[in-house]
Amino acid sequence: MHRLAHSVIVLDEVQALPHAMLAPILDGIRLLVFHFGVTVLLSSATQPSFWALNEFKDLPCTDLIHDTPKLVSDLRRVRYEWQLDPKPALGQYRRPGCV
Repeated sequence: MHRLAHSVIVLDEVQALPHAMLAPILDGIRLLVFHFGVTVLLSSATQPSFWALNEFKDLPCTDLIHDTPKLVSDLRRVRYEWQLDPKPALGQYRRPGCV
C-alpha cells in the first residue's frame, strides 16, 4: 500500500469494471483517495455515473473536458459523403469464381 500513497491511478475503460465487484472496487478507490492521497483518473467514452452511488458520493469530481461537443468538432478530421448518383450497382463487383 505504501507504493500507492500520493500516486495517480489511471483506470481506462472504467465502464468495463465487473458489476458484481463494482461496490467493493469503488469503496477501495474511495479509501485510497481519502486515506492515502491518491488521485484517480477514470477514463471512458461512456462515463458511468459513479457519483450517484454511495461509495463515491463524498468524492470531489473534476471533469477534464468541459465542452465535449466542441472537442469532438475540433478533432474531426474525416468527412463522410454518401454518393447515391449514379446509383451503386453491387452486382458488378463480384469476385472471380463467386456465383
